[in-house]
Amino acid sequence: ALVDRVLSLSPQPQIVMFQEAHQSLASTYLDQFQVRTGQTWQGVFKTHCPPGAFNGSTCSGSEDEGVAVFTSFPIVSSSGLHMSGSGDQWHSARAAVRAAVSVNGIVTQVFSMHLPVTAGARYAGMASFKSWASGFSKPQLVGGDFNADPNQIDISEGMGSAFIDSWSVVGVNAGYTAFTPSPTMKLDYLFGDNTGKVSPISSAVVTGMGTFSDHFPVSGLFTVRP
Repeated sequence: ALVDRVLSLSPQPQIVMFQEAHQSLASTYLDQFQVRTGQTWQGVFKTHCPPGAFNGSTCSGSEDEGVAVFTSFPIVSSSGLHMSGSGDQWHSARAAVRAAVSVNGIVTQVFSMHLPVTAGARYAGMASFKSWASGFSKPQLVGGDFNADPNQIDISEGMGSAFIDSWSVVGVNAGYTAFTPSPTMKLDYLFGDNTGKVSPISSAVVTGMGTFSDHFPVSGLFTVRP
């Protein structure tokens, strides 16, 4: 049902970022994307690190919840990160995942991430993420649940030193995503890097899918250039 809703968007998405996804369902998600489009899809997944299992650089445990990127474009490389300092009462480190996607020959780094609700851990996580992402080529796209409003996320201490919030450029209305059915906060984002290689065309909160989640999803259309 989730994949059906995602694919009902117009234009139909070619890159999808999931948060609060389940690794045990990763093959099911992928199969459903392929069955419902008749196209070949690929995906990458990274699970969060469970409580007490992160030593600052590596995770010694595993859990089912995580973040994912699914796409009908070819994936040429991928990797994942447990963001340093991003631990909270649910996870000792939050995950980000990367898929290098060939968009009509332009290799585009696509990231999915999910930050904690605590401010200090959130800023530490964003700093860890930005340091990691800076080692990859541009253009870059980032989607995720950042668990805070733009006055904490779009600033330079957050994502603003390296990325541009698509909603701040082309968004309409308040952009509120949480909590359904009557959201009062913008917690979910689609970013492009600030090099000029990404141009957002549209960025909108999708309310027509119903309340299958406590957050409404965000849909965006981007132009990328080498």
